Amino acid sequence: MADPQTTAFERQCLEALKSIGKTLGQMTLYKIGHPAVAATLAVAQDHLSQALAQTPEGELAFTIDAEKVIANGRIIGVLGQIPNSVAAVFTRFKLSSLSFKSGVEGGELAVFCELAASRAEETKNPIRSRKRAGRDSSRSAGSPISS
Repeated sequence: MADPQTTAFERQCLEALKSIGKTLGQMTLYKIGHPAVAATLAVAQDHLSQALAQTPEGELAFTIDAEKVIANGRIIGVLGQIPNSVAAVFTRFKLSSLSFKSGVEGGELAVFCELAASRAEETKNPIRSRKRAGRDSSRSAGSPISS
C-alpha cells in the first residue's frame, strides 16, 4: 500500500527507477534484443514517459543524496526503495544526477541501460566495445539522456 503522503508524481518516478533497475538486472543475464530485456525496457520507457509527462519542463533529474532519492528537487523516496543496480550506476560512473528529457526513445534508453549494465572493462572505451560486438554506437547530439 502506498504512503498516503506520497504524490502520484513521486510514485511514478519511483516506478520509473524500479523499472530501469529491473531492466539492468535482466541485462546482466541476457543481451539486448532478448524478449525478457525488450519487455522490461518497454515497461521502463512507459513509466519514464508517464513521469516525464507530469513535469512542466519535460525533464526529469534524479539524484541520490545519502539515503534519499530525489527527482527534480523533491524527495521521492529512500535508497532502499530502488534496486541496488540503479544506485550502483551513480556510484560506478560518479554521477551527481541522471537526467531524462521528454522524447526519450526506446533505443536511447536501451543504449543507456546497456552501458550501465556493462562490465567495467567494457566501459573504458564503450564505442570500441560496441563496434567489436557489432552494435552501432551512434547517437544524436541532442539526446534526451544526460548525466
